[in-house]
Amino acid sequence: EIPFFDSTNLKKHALFHLQDEYGLRHDSILNVPTHEVLVSLLQYKYHLACLNINRLRKLKYSGENYLFVNIPEFKLHVVDSNKEKETFNVIVGKKRTPTPVLSSNIEKVVTNPFWTVPRSITFEMLHKIRKDSTYLERNGFFVINGQEKIVDPSIIDWHSDDPLSKKYWLRQINSKYNALGQIKFIFPNNYSVYLHDTQSKDLFKQENRTFSHGCIRLENPDQLAQYLTDKFSEGKNKNIKNLILTNKRNEINFSEKINIHIQYITCYATENSEIVFYNDIYKLDNEEIKATFPDIL
Repeated sequence: EIPFFDSTNLKKHALFHLQDEYGLRHDSILNVPTHEVLVSLLQYKYHLACLNINRLRKLKYSGENYLFVNIPEFKLHVVDSNKEKETFNVIVGKKRTPTPVLSSNIEKVVTNPFWTVPRSITFEMLHKIRKDSTYLERNGFFVINGQEKIVDPSIIDWHSDDPLSKKYWLRQINSKYNALGQIKFIFPNNYSVYLHDTQSKDLFKQENRTFSHGCIRLENPDQLAQYLTDKFSEGKNKNIKNLILTNKRNEINFSEKINIHIQYITCYATENSEIVFYNDIYKLDNEEIKATFPDIL
């Protein structure tokens, strides 16, 4: 049974819970076994800090303006003239479909984008398509070929192992019900991921936001799109909200490269020299620490 602790006895309270978590005798005293656990935890956090410094050291920063997505933090940081201007909440990939670590350059913003469905997600949709012949039409999907021409879906054998093969793709029309929402940010990468809006805005209320197939879903994407457009677009005075209201697909190209760094940083130091730790959502830290410091784990 957990003993009663008053507010003046917080250290004993903390020791009790530490002993309980690590299967030690519950005496709320800093005895030798408890001290050894504390030391090992401090050593681990020290090596965790070293690991994250090493991750950041590998980054190649160029320019004073960039976007920095920290996957375990579920945040996108806007850096303007080497100072943080704003942060946005993001949703990242599930553990089985993780958001990749990469650096690239944002080339354009697309309002009212269509969605060409990745093949991995197409396979996940097959049971719905086979079960309901109206599923594609009701959800705004159509079939296209390699020349991006629309194809009659009735010519597809949806019950075969690979109905679309490499000849056809599914595409969803641009609308507010589109899986990408109403804004997409395009940057070249080898993983076919991008930054985009989402219909599932309630998910931003969750603390652990690992819900996507790898892409990064952004809260308030119109604000980021307007900032980038005002600062970097080739033609000024473009209003993102008005472009969305046209319900037509529009591309806004940027006159200079905007770096985007998508990284996996599980601890960082604040301006007050405090260290903040984030959950290792993809369970990468231990393996990387073992590889870097083989004698400690």
